[in-house]
Amino acid sequence: LVLNGHSGSPVRSLAFDNGGARLASGSSDGSVVLWDVVAETGLFRLLGHRGGITDIQFVAMQEGALDLLVTSSLDGFVKVWDLKGQCCIQTIPSHRGEVWASACLAIPDSSPPSTMDTAEAVDNERIRLITGSSDGQARVWSVKP
Repeated sequence: LVLNGHSGSPVRSLAFDNGGARLASGSSDGSVVLWDVVAETGLFRLLGHRGGITDIQFVAMQEGALDLLVTSSLDGFVKVWDLKGQCCIQTIPSHRGEVWASACLAIPDSSPPSTMDTAEAVDNERIRLITGSSDGQARVWSVKP
């Protein structure tokens, strides 16, 4: 199987979703392609970075209602993408240098279940994002889509 979608630009980063059915690939030209591995086809391309993609993370939130992708780049930015809408919903100007690594964790609300209804609990879920850069720093971000 060969997945062609980056027009000769070197692929720098790859990540599977939790189910293993989708693959995201990021290249040196700053583009990200989302692939359907089962159907062996490209689903769509995400454009917005001005530097090569260095890391990709899938994040599922709110019991699957939000399907997100987090990308980091040599342009110094981290972007949060809504995969259902195929658009960038947040850009984090994270460091004074290239962002080389990232890690994401979806954190459910920690309030006792009896103090809020299900809708409130879902609304309080958030993402902790950790980024590492050529500026020698690792930073922790709280992202709320």
